[in-house]
Amino acid sequence: MQDPLHKTIAKLTTDAGNAFAGASENMAAEATLDAASASTSGGLRRPFIARGMSDPMGELPVLNAKYIQECSELHLANKEIRRLGHFERFVNLNVLWLNNNLLKRVANLDNQIRMFELMVFNNQITTLDGSLRNMRFLTKLLAHNNKLKDLDVQLQYLARLPFLEELTLFGNSI
Repeated sequence: MQDPLHKTIAKLTTDAGNAFAGASENMAAEATLDAASASTSGGLRRPFIARGMSDPMGELPVLNAKYIQECSELHLANKEIRRLGHFERFVNLNVLWLNNNLLKRVANLDNQIRMFELMVFNNQITTLDGSLRNMRFLTKLLAHNNKLKDLDVQLQYLARLPFLEELTLFGNSI
């Protein structure tokens, strides 16, 4: 016969063991679901997206490598985006809508060398320096209603875009 203290210890040990076993089963079930969702999405997983960060994969109706690679236009307007990221796999992006967000610069789009049209109006952009330098084939840049200053400096950045045909800068302090 066990004394009350040993009886309580035995019960707590049994309860803890059962809880651990249940947690292990739940973890195994979650791993199975993760594997299933990864296989249905072409083995891709969306990265963790911090608040205010762009989520281009989240805008796609289908999450697989082929769909991402063939995506040529993406709409990320009105998303309260403060920072750009996660565009590395979008290698054929030609048109990008980033208007009506909270961007201060056009950065982290360095691999977007096939970009033709970029809409960044109604943001808080203070400079055109950044990823625009790699968008040599850009023909359209709508950057009105931002916080751009010093026209001479901005023109130096724009001079690197030899194919630029359409440009809007109204509503800036330049």
